[in-house]
Amino acid sequence: MKQSNGKWKGIIAALAVALVLCGLLLTWLLLQNHTSSGTIARVYQDNVVVREVDLSKLTGEETYRVEGADGAYNVILFTPEGVSCKEANCPDQICVKMGRVDSELLPITCLPHKVLIQIETE
Repeated sequence: MKQSNGKWKGIIAALAVALVLCGLLLTWLLLQNHTSSGTIARVYQDNVVVREVDLSKLTGEETYRVEGADGAYNVILFTPEGVSCKEANCPDQICVKMGRVDSELLPITCLPHKVLIQIETE
């Protein structure tokens, strides 16, 4: 009877390892989808699209400066890996502190300058 318990433990351990590996593979595939073809970064100012960049077609970095009223500005950095607000002259710097965004889950916002940066999958 002890031999059969050991056999089942081995089978259960092998199944557990296989499930973990499948989960890791699925997670990797889902993350790869965020920067696949058709991933567009859109920059909105006052609810109007002022710039669109297809991140999947970028081969390097690209910057864009959004100008606002009274000298307000945001410098947006586009890379194949995502988008970030590299520099801004807003008082709170929340947009800069957000870092790079690479999915649709969370946009970068700069409320003082009325700027929104959103990744959208086509």
